[in-house]
Amino acid sequence: MEEEFWPWYNNRYMLQTESVYRELPEGLNLDLVFSVKQIRKVNRDNTIRYKGRLYQLLGGSGISTLSDKEVEVCEQVEGKIKILYRGSEVQFEEIMDEKKVLDEEEILSRRANMSECRVKKEEWRPSSQHPWRKIFKLKKKMTP
Repeated sequence: MEEEFWPWYNNRYMLQTESVYRELPEGLNLDLVFSVKQIRKVNRDNTIRYKGRLYQLLGGSGISTLSDKEVEVCEQVEGKIKILYRGSEVQFEEIMDEKKVLDEEEILSRRANMSECRVKKEEWRPSSQHPWRKIFKLKKKMTP
């Protein structure tokens, strides 16, 4: 029974179609295709920020500066990043922002000194002639 059914079923209901799969074009970088992409605007000093880090874009490929232009930051699966401007790769280097990078010891010492620096403020109280006091006196008079 099974030997008769499957050939009959396949002839009746199976469609013959062309393959929808195409070969990949040559030169296609799959690492860039499968990367997380984000747009960043370049600062006037040719730097961008990405994930809390500062990157200096270096000159090259006939472009002297990229300030006020948008670049595409592509983060690959391994965590490696590439920066693209109009499809071409831009050379860059990570720089440390000295103002924001502090040693752990320095941070802890600043925290310890913060409690010493705080001065208690005297509690401020309005005078008897202050407008707020007059409002409360009126309310007391109006209540039965």
